[in-house]
Amino acid sequence: MGPDSEPVHLQDPWTEAEARAGDEGARRPWHALTAAEVLSVLGVSPGAGLSAAEAARRLRDLGPNLAPAARGRPATLLLLAQFRSILVYVLLVAGAVSLALGDTFEAAAIGAIVLLNAMLGFAQEYRSQRALEALRSMVAPEATVLRDGRPARMPAAGIVPGDIVLLESGDIVPADGRIIEAASLQVSEALLTGESTPVDKGPDPVGLDAVLADRTSMVFQGTVVTSGRGACVVVSTGSQTEMGRIAGLIAAPKEEMTPLQQRLEGVGHFLLFGALLLCVLVFVIGVARGIDAGEMFLTATSLAVAAIPEGLPAATTLVLAIGVQRMASQNAIVRRLSSVETLGSVTVIFTDKTGTLTENRMTVERLWTPDGREEALLAAVLCNNARLGGDGEPEIGDPTEIALLAFALKSGLDPEAARRDHPRLSEIPFDSSRARMTVTVGGPDGRRAAYMKGAPEVVLPLCDISPAGAEEEAARMASDGLRVLALARRDVTQKDDPDIERGMRLVGLAGLWDPLRPEAPAALRQAAAAGVRVVMLTGDHPATARAIAARLGLEGDVLTGREIEALDPDELRVRAAGATVFARVTSEHKLRIVEAARRGGEVTAMTGDGVNDAPALRAADIGIAMGLGGTDVAREAADMVLVDNRFATIVEAMRQGRAIYANIQRFVHFLLSCNLAEVAVIFIALLVWSASPLTPLQILFVNLLTDGLPALALGLEPVDPMTMTRPPRRPGAGIISKRSLMPIVGVGGVVAACTLVGYALGREWGGAALGRDMALATLVGAHLAVAFVFRNESRPFFALRANHWLTAAVASSALLLVGLYEAPFLSERLDVHSLAWKHMAVVAALSLAPLAVGEAAKVSGVLRRAGLLPEGV
Repeated sequence: MGPDSEPVHLQDPWTEAEARAGDEGARRPWHALTAAEVLSVLGVSPGAGLSAAEAARRLRDLGPNLAPAARGRPATLLLLAQFRSILVYVLLVAGAVSLALGDTFEAAAIGAIVLLNAMLGFAQEYRSQRALEALRSMVAPEATVLRDGRPARMPAAGIVPGDIVLLESGDIVPADGRIIEAASLQVSEALLTGESTPVDKGPDPVGLDAVLADRTSMVFQGTVVTSGRGACVVVSTGSQTEMGRIAGLIAAPKEEMTPLQQRLEGVGHFLLFGALLLCVLVFVIGVARGIDAGEMFLTATSLAVAAIPEGLPAATTLVLAIGVQRMASQNAIVRRLSSVETLGSVTVIFTDKTGTLTENRMTVERLWTPDGREEALLAAVLCNNARLGGDGEPEIGDPTEIALLAFALKSGLDPEAARRDHPRLSEIPFDSSRARMTVTVGGPDGRRAAYMKGAPEVVLPLCDISPAGAEEEAARMASDGLRVLALARRDVTQKDDPDIERGMRLVGLAGLWDPLRPEAPAALRQAAAAGVRVVMLTGDHPATARAIAARLGLEGDVLTGREIEALDPDELRVRAAGATVFARVTSEHKLRIVEAARRGGEVTAMTGDGVNDAPALRAADIGIAMGLGGTDVAREAADMVLVDNRFATIVEAMRQGRAIYANIQRFVHFLLSCNLAEVAVIFIALLVWSASPLTPLQILFVNLLTDGLPALALGLEPVDPMTMTRPPRRPGAGIISKRSLMPIVGVGGVVAACTLVGYALGREWGGAALGRDMALATLVGAHLAVAFVFRNESRPFFALRANHWLTAAVASSALLLVGLYEAPFLSERLDVHSLAWKHMAVVAALSLAPLAVGEAAKVSGVLRRAGLLPEGV
């Protein structure tokens, strides 16, 4: 197009296509138009390209060729957003009350906890905003463009629709383009499709409904030219490219709370309203019983603060952080603390095939030959442009050709020696339209031979000699999920034989595939035993995907990308629930699959390594990126990164996640039981004796001892061996369930009863002062003892693996309790007095009674389940 040509307006290219190309049918996408039609639509000459003036106009109208800028919030707003939690509000109020009551240590501890959680949340959200920056950096910095009839290197940001881009091996494609010329052009599209095998490209249009992986007439921004050369006309830039559209999907904020955050938010609401109700109720009862209103206000307020387990966020953060360290030792790097627990809630894993379930390397699994392997191996080596690495040098070439060389070497044929003995004389290169490659070589005896390799459906018709059973064997290999190559040979008598590719003789069929990781089938079985459904997502052909799924032991429906596009969201949700494999899927398909599963109530995990996986990684409850060979975009969009890319690592991480949630549940139940006991003691004492058995400072001291070290130690409970034999938690299940209310209320009630007995005996033996001393010691001692009850809901603690952290924590808190009574500077401030041996013996017995009751209940349950105890006992 010259400088005086009529400018083209690109707002509605389909109208241009119909007008210029005479298209009277339905509007067609770029890949379905002929190269001439696309050039006509864009108003450009393939030999001259755009003029500088026209390119400048288009750049001004359409904008630079850059991914959309990140729409992240400023850092200050990100930080403030971390305080939007009901539990944080409750803790801030509790801290203010503690400060007003003169307990500066308690107030400082609460403030430190709130600040720590806010900083952790800020850090994780700030990191997630870097995903788009990684994506923008992947755009080619420069490209060769035809302008005013001359090729010129220019920044990729300045490329516009209509530009003619010249492509060479090693180039990064700068924008989405329609191929207009190709010579043995191959492009690696792993970033977009997830498949590592390079794709043959050519100018011929493809079908209207071709999915991304089948659009061989197109090249896409960010992909890499692996071999050959070609030219394309740019059809989309910036946010309109496939890469740009993915960037738009990533830019959508991930605002949903994780399952753990949702459950803790529910606990926070419960605690807030419970504490307020308790404060009012205790105050009213105390005043009604004749206690001074000022004293009663302090007591009621202290009790409300004590009812709020300020140790909950600290214990949660510590347990999650330790879980992160444990997972790191298992090659799983967690980027968000809350994701540790989310893994334990997962009900379905959507996993990429290549590199996760397979080893991401092509190998020859089967070689069929009619008359021995020698000629087939020679054909595989000579009709081949790859090079094997050695002495630290990398392998060079197409993965399929590298696999053929490696197989030949393993079979005893040295590729380099064979090539020296049979020097290449000529080559007819492979291209997608021919689906074959042919070379002519010389031999040690001076005779020439031609070797061919290619698709069986192309090579077999060119063979005069095709052994019986060859077609059946090729079909059998294909049905087993193998990529089949036919190998053929013929003698050459003429130097320039125009029929060099005819009269061939089939010498073998090679079946190649990406082998399964050895541990993958066992890991899939373990996931199934844990009640987790595994679904494979792949760009492979449905037949290949079905064959691989069968080898992995995955059974169920196979859905294709085209079928997904034909389903509305509700239909997809129903169909996806029964599917085990999704084949020929694109980035949008993966995103729709994840969203459909989440609408169906599933807790989803999604694995991926390419740019095409990033939107689905962000949309899933937990995104899992590959650390080996994965892209920065995928890693930044994910919540967890696998160092070794193994599916088995995901299963191990799930086991840790389940154990961590169980530990969080343990200390939450323990804390609530302790606080319930405190409330019950104060409430009942006010009703019976018109007096509180504990002063406001004593209430806060009890909270400090019981909400601190023992709760943290329960969060370090060893992993239960039965963890992966149980189904995942129901997505809507809370931390507190009907089943867990029994031990919470039951144990708390026994602790309260024992404390009230100690208070009554103390009043009887020495008045109100001794009653308070014995009540305080019994309450703390009983809380420390029942920490062992909460180690397991159904099995007695002495039947479990030792938790040395809990033993040390209980011992330390017990020493602090003793110090309270024996150290004057503590006893005077909290108004307690040293106990006589008789009183201490009673306190010890009362403290151990709840432990004995709780463990007896569990032992009876074990005996009943074993049939050794009648149901009524």
